[in-house]
Amino acid sequence: MTTTKLGDYIILDKIAHGGMAEVYKAKTSDPLGIERLVVIKRILPHIASQPEYVEMLVDEAKIAVHFTHGNIAQVYDLGRIGDDYFIVMEYVDGRTLSQILRAFRDKPDPIPVDVVVYTMMEICRALDYIHNKKDVSGVPLGIVHRDISPQNIIISYSGNIKVIDFGVAKSLEKLNQTEAGVLKGKFAYMSPEQARGQLVDHQSDLFSVGILLWELLTQTRLFKRNNNKETVQAVLKYKIPKPSDLRPEISSSLEKIIMKALSRYKWFRYKQAADIADDLEKLLYKEYPDFRPLHIAEFLYRYFGPEADESHLPLEIKLPPVDLEKTKKTSQVSIHTEKTKKEKIKIPFLFKLKSKPLKYLAAPLGLLIISMFFLFLGQHKARLILEINPGSAFVSLNDEEIERVPEGLYALDVDANEKISLKVKQSGKKDFVASLELMDGETKKMNVQLEESSTIAQNLWVETVPAGAEIFLDDKPINHQTPYELKSLKGNHDYKIGFYLPNYQYEEKSFRVSDQQNQKITVNLKILVAGIEINSTPAGASIYVNGDYWGMTPYVNLNLIPGQTYEFDFKLDGYVSQHITTQLKAGEKKPLSIDLIPL
Repeated sequence: MTTTKLGDYIILDKIAHGGMAEVYKAKTSDPLGIERLVVIKRILPHIASQPEYVEMLVDEAKIAVHFTHGNIAQVYDLGRIGDDYFIVMEYVDGRTLSQILRAFRDKPDPIPVDVVVYTMMEICRALDYIHNKKDVSGVPLGIVHRDISPQNIIISYSGNIKVIDFGVAKSLEKLNQTEAGVLKGKFAYMSPEQARGQLVDHQSDLFSVGILLWELLTQTRLFKRNNNKETVQAVLKYKIPKPSDLRPEISSSLEKIIMKALSRYKWFRYKQAADIADDLEKLLYKEYPDFRPLHIAEFLYRYFGPEADESHLPLEIKLPPVDLEKTKKTSQVSIHTEKTKKEKIKIPFLFKLKSKPLKYLAAPLGLLIISMFFLFLGQHKARLILEINPGSAFVSLNDEEIERVPEGLYALDVDANEKISLKVKQSGKKDFVASLELMDGETKKMNVQLEESSTIAQNLWVETVPAGAEIFLDDKPINHQTPYELKSLKGNHDYKIGFYLPNYQYEEKSFRVSDQQNQKITVNLKILVAGIEINSTPAGASIYVNGDYWGMTPYVNLNLIPGQTYEFDFKLDGYVSQHITTQLKAGEKKPLSIDLIPL
């Protein structure tokens, strides 16, 4: 077996692959030979050639290295070997909240309320630490995470809750210098001010906390829609339902905490993460007096422990290759059924499809065993087994990307009696697309033969009015702004191109790239904000808006929300205070003149 190394680290497995970086599980050892598991985040080669993204990785390491908190995954090292830039982080053996949410989609019971409350209480403790962290001189760093989402929170098998990934975190100083108008993070977990591309502070993270609380308790996506445009609009305008409408057992006290965190207006939101943590802690031990932190570990093992883990993962993958000599002794796999969790069904473990020596001999027998197993359980499940040639590829079911599938056979558990849209993609090959429906208990093997793309790659010039909009191709950021030439697009292929500019409506266009040269699209963006210009006679009056101090006259603000009611109070010593209520229209810059009356 070939060993892959990155410096002093031995690569064990690829955990994730994104548009900018790959994440690996690895191990290292100290001079005494004591081994330690770690996670390595490595920038992809084509990204590493761009200085701004190397700087992002360095910034991430510089920020995270300050943290020594039990609820934050620790950063150990920042390295460069040749053209490879990477961060080495603490390995947390557990499940992300996104994995937990996906698993509970098919379970009859929701995630226990006390588990959610404790988890988010711990996250708020971590955020309070992050937001109030100071440098060695005692100066506040003012760090904002900006990507508090299910993928970035892990519950370990020991019951610890960890915040990970500071790839888009920034200090307020850096935000003020470079980040105004640049969109970072995931649309569905952004605060309204972040979605508009405005400067954000720690209260933006608190809105994300509210989203997580809402989604974990209801197991429903709050703002996620069919595309980025609709998602952004939902963040800005969607009337947030009370979580108790979807899950009546949620108490009014807990609902009050959630809805306060989800206020679109910062002045109604929680001020500090510690305030949410304190409220959650009081509620937890009042409404769930028997709760203990060890219940978190018990929860994870109940649903994702070693035995449950084998029942959720496809049998053909995630397991080491079979040694032919060792297969003479039959071992067993314990599998929990969904309906009878305490009952164990033993089946002989005779095959592992990923093993090349047994691949073709064992597959027919394996298909038979799996088919009998599902028929016996009587669940509304089916199994789809893919054999993809050539090489590995990206697989999507119903437009949701699963992961990069390795070469060989790969099994997916799918819902039975429902139409499934399957897409298999590989660079340089035509997309394989199929629609199918499997019967209850059915196992279907599908050979996916990827063909070379015969179309000539084309370029497309895109521009917006005004310029400077972030570009999204099929809902994925390409890390470039308009005007820009999109290169190497497939001819005669449909693309969805999105444009995001702070303070403007997210625009999206469907476009078919033809075989013609010099293709171009221009998009006029619609403004989302309004402005106000305030003067008073005499000048120097203090301005309070909805109870918050904004500044003194004369005053200009061009980033206000259209349609919102603003309550203005003007105060100046020796003069009668004045109160004015107004609303603004999108694109309007409204003049407001105040004549103050002496006392």
